[in-house]
Amino acid sequence: MELVSIIVPIYNSEKYLKDCLDSLVNQSYQNIEIILVDDGSTDNTKKICELYEKKYNNIRYIYQKNRGAGYARNMGLEEIRGSYFTFVDSDDYVAKSFITSMINLMKDDITLVECGNVYMLETRNIFKNCDKKELYFYDNQEILNNQYRLRNTVWGRLYNTKKYKSIRFSDKRLGEDAEYSSKVLEITNNMVLYGHCLYSYRSYSESITRLKLTNKVIKKLKRLYDYEEFKKSLLEYLLVIEHRKEEAIYVNKLKRIRKIINSKCFETADLIKKVDELIDKGNVSTIKKIVLNIKHIFIELILNYKVKTNYKYKLE
Repeated sequence: MELVSIIVPIYNSEKYLKDCLDSLVNQSYQNIEIILVDDGSTDNTKKICELYEKKYNNIRYIYQKNRGAGYARNMGLEEIRGSYFTFVDSDDYVAKSFITSMINLMKDDITLVECGNVYMLETRNIFKNCDKKELYFYDNQEILNNQYRLRNTVWGRLYNTKKYKSIRFSDKRLGEDAEYSSKVLEITNNMVLYGHCLYSYRSYSESITRLKLTNKVIKKLKRLYDYEEFKKSLLEYLLVIEHRKEEAIYVNKLKRIRKIINSKCFETADLIKKVDELIDKGNVSTIKKIVLNIKHIFIELILNYKVKTNYKYKLE
């Protein structure tokens, strides 16, 4: 039984950390090591981590000064001993079969497996990104051509250590995981997209990557990403959601998007027109693939909801 390393970057996660850790220590796959990297938390995170480290001999706790989630993940990568590794954010939780299901697919030269997930937005407001299908890719160009099917994230994946351990996160604090994901896909020749809900992603304002929709943030985005590329990604996102099931919650999201791109930072007539058409039609997607062709940092922005309770979606 191969050892699997689980890297958990943490920052001020006392509210949901126990849910995350309980889901990891109760994995059906037993041969795992859990590496907790605390990125300078100032709440009770340290006490919780030390408690779990003392209770479970397969948990290691590392504390560092606040340097960002990317740096914390890099620290975890330095520590892994497993043949495979995965990332789990400290405010998320995974299914009992999370590791078992994906490692069973690691055969026939498969080096990467991505599972389905659910997004927990506001209370009991769940978006499922799971179609129960298994898609196999055996060619790098095929993978790159099908990126619209994949998340531009690092969590919810199982990585072959020998293949990917040398890849590192940049030290920038915005979009470092999307950049890492791109590096991974560039060298991947064999992977599986496993469309079963094994990972629950919480979206709330205190998480490591959560940002508020402000002009200051948009200006940062404009500096980080090529503006034309950002505009193209947004248009692709709007096209994807145009022809699917109506939900008022995403109409409101479109209105927020309209407000952003109508600001001094992103005022463009073509985007405004497209958003207005979608709002008028009310023909908005449940967004089964919210991560299609769009920068991860923008996904973080449009998922800017607060989780008000400890409601947990029951994973597979």
